[in-house]
Amino acid sequence: TYCTLYLRKLGDPFLLVYCVGIGLSGILLGTLLVPYRQFVQGKHISKIMMLTSRLTTTRAATQGARVAPRASHPSVRPCKDRRTIRVFASEEDSGPQIKRATYDELESIKVDLSAFPTVHFFRVEAIVRPWRLPAVVEALSKAGIRGMTASSVKGAGVQGGSRERYAGTEFGLTNLVDKTRIDIVVARSQVDSVTRIVAASAYTGEIGDGKIFVHPVADVIRVRTAETGAVAERMEGGMADLLAAKP
Repeated sequence: TYCTLYLRKLGDPFLLVYCVGIGLSGILLGTLLVPYRQFVQGKHISKIMMLTSRLTTTRAATQGARVAPRASHPSVRPCKDRRTIRVFASEEDSGPQIKRATYDELESIKVDLSAFPTVHFFRVEAIVRPWRLPAVVEALSKAGIRGMTASSVKGAGVQGGSRERYAGTEFGLTNLVDKTRIDIVVARSQVDSVTRIVAASAYTGEIGDGKIFVHPVADVIRVRTAETGAVAERMEGGMADLLAAKP
């Protein structure tokens, strides 16, 4: 206003128009900046509220959680070095109680092979969660199991009316869930050890941990050398060599 009055006194019409234009531009810019600033502030507030909600949910789940028991089996401990802390969310009051094994039970599994007294080789087939595969492979490798086959499969199963949860989704009777199948052919004397290692390393305690099947194998043939039987099944540096090297 003062500039306008001053320019009127000078009598220059071009300077008068220029000054009025600058004033109108400032008013328009201020009008546009106010809603944009409110929008930005609201966006940041919504992000903060979302992060606060996630932290509250995680803390509540951790406080009401139960940690899986550790094994104290005096004999073979296939999963002695467990670095993963397994935390289980407590069941709802109205839901069915889920039965969970302890590591003592998992590491003392005994496979009944009495139906095949003359069979020397068996195939241990394990269906496990895909994200537990690295832990299973690592545990088997430490025990000297050098040969195995892993493949991606899909399966469905419901136990006791409880639905399996995977990747944030519940699956029922007819829903196929992503799984990983591990096939290991071992000698008769190694079936129990391999079964215990797979069960303990694939265990989470929740519905959907999988199953282990043991199949008889008539014979083993190594293609490169045409060897058969125990010579073909045995691998250098495997479980048999590790056990023989122990004092």
